Amino acid sequence: MSENRGRVNERFLSIARQFGTHPALAFRNSGAWVEWSYRELADRALGLAGHLKGTGVRSGDAIGLITSRCPDTIATMIAVLEVGAHYVPLDPAYPESRLRLLCEDARLKQIYSAVPLCESLRFPLRVQTVGGTAFAEAGAGGRDVGRSEISPESPAYIMFTSGSTGEPKGVVVPHRAIMRLVDKPNFMRLDSSRVFLCLAPLGFDASTLEIWGPLLNGGKCVLYPDQQLPTASGLKAVIETTRVNSMWLTASLFNSILDQDAQSLAGVEELLTGGEVLSVPHVCKALAELRGTQLINGYGPTENTTFTTCYRIPVDFSAAEPRVPIGLPISGTRIAIVDEH
Repeated sequence: MSENRGRVNERFLSIARQFGTHPALAFRNSGAWVEWSYRELADRALGLAGHLKGTGVRSGDAIGLITSRCPDTIATMIAVLEVGAHYVPLDPAYPESRLRLLCEDARLKQIYSAVPLCESLRFPLRVQTVGGTAFAEAGAGGRDVGRSEISPESPAYIMFTSGSTGEPKGVVVPHRAIMRLVDKPNFMRLDSSRVFLCLAPLGFDASTLEIWGPLLNGGKCVLYPDQQLPTASGLKAVIETTRVNSMWLTASLFNSILDQDAQSLAGVEELLTGGEVLSVPHVCKALAELRGTQLINGYGPTENTTFTTCYRIPVDFSAAEPRVPIGLPISGTRIAIVDEH
């Protein structure tokens, strides 16, 4: 088990140098699909990193990030890490009281959004919009940001639990934890051939795999249109147009899509699902109708960064089984089964 897997931003910039013209992001813009290469994404991120540093962001700062699935949000994530800070996803759909609690609990230094927000939203700090203007102001100077003295143990982001059993709890996720998830994983294939759909809300830890899985391995991250609700027909169009071959669905959405049209997922080579107990009948339906797809049950709490264990469901999985196993520990992970003592 590797004890030091490096920093996320260093890994990304190394991959960007290696795969410069390879597409890193695909996204909808004015109705058409657009791609950014690794070089374009790195340039945007480094330009913004210079801008952040110029506004006083320093190593160890917590930076709020409005959770819109758009390319400038991804660039901002990289930029925040590049200056040694960590990001905190904030969903503008949350009640104002919850947003205030999250901002205060995480001790945010600044808040950024890649898209203009409704003026009725109230945050404890002024929300700054990033994008073309900020990048233009930073210019080439963004390349002179400099390396901050942070380690693989330093925070990369803080993600809050749902708070369903009380107040939301902020989980501090270090660089090392992200690298453990996406660096040479034993539960799925992550390399330059992967076209991974980013469908999860950015405040949900499945997005960690959807974003950093492809971007730290030379693959392509496809941003599902932020304003669209996932339906079978919508997913089918995105999968076919962008040639998505890897994706994650919550168990409930997995069931819903299969009930609507299982063939909408055809072409996906590895389909991960989980978040709650899987439905055996729905798993068996997927195995029967999606012959070229490897189903994977992914299990793990937010505290352990997306997955703790995974189970690659065999094609001969029996409908008579009482449940779908959660599998074995992923790479770099040990588990202990304990009793009440």
